Amino acid sequence: MPTRSIKVKLFLPRGEAGQSLRQSLWATHAAINAATKFYEQQLLLMRGESYVTGDEEVEEAAVNDGVRQLVREARARNGGAGDTTDDEVVTLLRKLYERIVPSSIGEDGTAQASNAFIGPLTDPESLGFWVSMTSLSVLFQT
Repeated sequence: MPTRSIKVKLFLPRGEAGQSLRQSLWATHAAINAATKFYEQQLLLMRGESYVTGDEEVEEAAVNDGVRQLVREARARNGGAGDTTDDEVVTLLRKLYERIVPSSIGEDGTAQASNAFIGPLTDPESLGFWVSMTSLSVLFQT
């Protein structure tokens, strides 16, 4: 999957006149980095495999413990366990990951298709690709 980047160069006023602008820019930069880190961590958990950071390797067992903890916290926040086991939810999260990152299973995809899944995860008002609960059963049939 190709990586695309855009270089942006901003010329900001130096001294007192540009201080609030520089502070705002760095606050925005920090917020974007924090959001990127959050979503990257969630996707790594959903993937369910070991991975390497600059400092260490995170073993698959630790990843699986993390995703199960994520499921337990979500269930507690949402008020119940529902009709599925933790293992079933973990399997569904892996399948969702494969839809968001189709290259993980050797398929092609687009950013727009990924956004159709991510929208409802990040915006409670979004319908994205999931127009109805019936869609879920169709998407995750094995």
